[in-house]
Amino acid sequence: MALIRKVRGHEPVIGENTFLAETAVILGDVTIGRDASVFAGVQIRGDDAPVVIGVGPGFTAGEDCHAVVETMRGHTLGRVIYSGSALPNTNIPGLIGGFAGERVLRAPCDGIFTAVHRIGEHPVQPGQQPPGVEPLGQPEAHPQRRQGQGPAHRRGHRFSSQV
Repeated sequence: MALIRKVRGHEPVIGENTFLAETAVILGDVTIGRDASVFAGVQIRGDDAPVVIGVGPGFTAGEDCHAVVETMRGHTLGRVIYSGSALPNTNIPGLIGGFAGERVLRAPCDGIFTAVHRIGEHPVQPGQQPPGVEPLGQPEAHPQRRQGQGPAHRRGHRFSSQV
């Protein structure tokens, strides 16, 4: 497990879904954004001053964080940017297995996304109904989920249709 230590009263803040290698070291006043990766042998030290690392578009190194990790697929993926911003989100999915836009579900409105299967368990086939979307402020459309049957009830995720 990674070494994570409080220094001079400051404890690291690590975003959700962040991968930490067993030999990573994170000390003191450090903030790491969600969905980041800290690989083997990496040390991030905030023992003398705060360190903030942004992940992907929306962060600008030197303005709202110290460094930004590039998340755009391609030869710059994972690059650390110390001045400037990550590449903007194009909202165009990368080609995987010969599919691009047709493998992405877009939200019709702000609401709660409820998964009905685990990722990769039962891929959605062409013409098949995808997982449910329940608009915010509206009653649940699926009474069986309200009763807590299966993982769909436990895995509702709030999202925005704005991209």
